[in-house]
Amino acid sequence: GAVRDLVLGIQFALPDGSVCRAGGRVVKNVQGYDLMKLHTGALGTLGVITEVSLRLKPLARDEEGFAAGFRDVGGAASLCHELFKGALPVSYALAVGPGAASTEIPLSLGGEFWVLAALEGRAPTRARIQRHLEELAKAHGACDLHAVSAGDVRGIDEGVAALGARRGDRYARARLSSPPGAWGSLVRAVERLAEPAGVAALWTFGAGSEGALHLTAEDELGLARVATKVRRLLVGHDTLTTWEVLPTSLKRDVGVWPNPGPALGLMRELKRQLDPKSVLNPGRFAGGI
Repeated sequence: GAVRDLVLGIQFALPDGSVCRAGGRVVKNVQGYDLMKLHTGALGTLGVITEVSLRLKPLARDEEGFAAGFRDVGGAASLCHELFKGALPVSYALAVGPGAASTEIPLSLGGEFWVLAALEGRAPTRARIQRHLEELAKAHGACDLHAVSAGDVRGIDEGVAALGARRGDRYARARLSSPPGAWGSLVRAVERLAEPAGVAALWTFGAGSEGALHLTAEDELGLARVATKVRRLLVGHDTLTTWEVLPTSLKRDVGVWPNPGPALGLMRELKRQLDPKSVLNPGRFAGGI
């Protein structure tokens, strides 16, 4: 799940030197205002985090992989979202789409979009989960099912995570939030922009209505042109977009944050209350906060 859902408690320092605590060290002790989620996404603009208590989960002793192929992005994204919100003992889930081969990710499966999961538990439990996942996948429109190793699933995850390190200034990643039914037209529109420019576009999907677009290019100029066009396109599709990874030279031209809209006034007031002199990472957040 998201990092903010794993934070049980924090300690942070304010600009005047005062130290504050929120939450607790165990689930039952969490009480009061939920400042954990506030600070998790604030990028140090509201306080200096000095201590964090996290929800931990033991490593699975036995795992096996599951893969389902889809002809369109809608079914793949909806299945992946369901796996994240469900109570199944799935230790990992990821949906990947076109562009995997051209970005050096070790994906040897056919099909347009794939949902990959690592199942944990004893053998009888994993067999039951596997059957249930197969039924779920078919209900979401899967056209192909494969048994893969949990190591293969982890390898694909590591391949996605390593894209930035391998490509450097020729890589960009945008985090998107869009209505479930909009993914199909959005993916096709981005492909029409990226392919003629020789830019590979890889899609991954996780929890909720979120997805990520990974762009890799042969040179920074080609990446800049496509990233600028993609940003305009996403605004027109009513999609909230945050560029999490972008070469420094492109950040001013492309723009990192989505338009905060009416919430900007509240965000600025919160900043004023906690950091009245604006000494904590000024300008680091949306709206110049």
